Amino acid sequence: MGFKFITTTRLNTDSSSYRKVFAWAEDGIKLAMGKDLMTKIEPRADKSYSTQVYVCASFGATRMEEAKVCEILCSE
Repeated sequence: MGFKFITTTRLNTDSSSYRKVFAWAEDGIKLAMGKDLMTKIEPRADKSYSTQVYVCASFGATRMEEAKVCEILCSE
């Protein structure tokens, strides 16, 4: 059926120990970027001149078509 499975341990269970699994069609959700990536790589004098890497961005996602996104309760 064209599914691409993604393995994760970050999905919650509900009160009756069912795992909440999501499925969606690619054109059913949209990703928006609010703020472009900002990166800084520089040494820190207060940390014995260790290199610090800083990255900042703003993202959001939403359902564009309700029928193309669903939640499935799975018994383990």
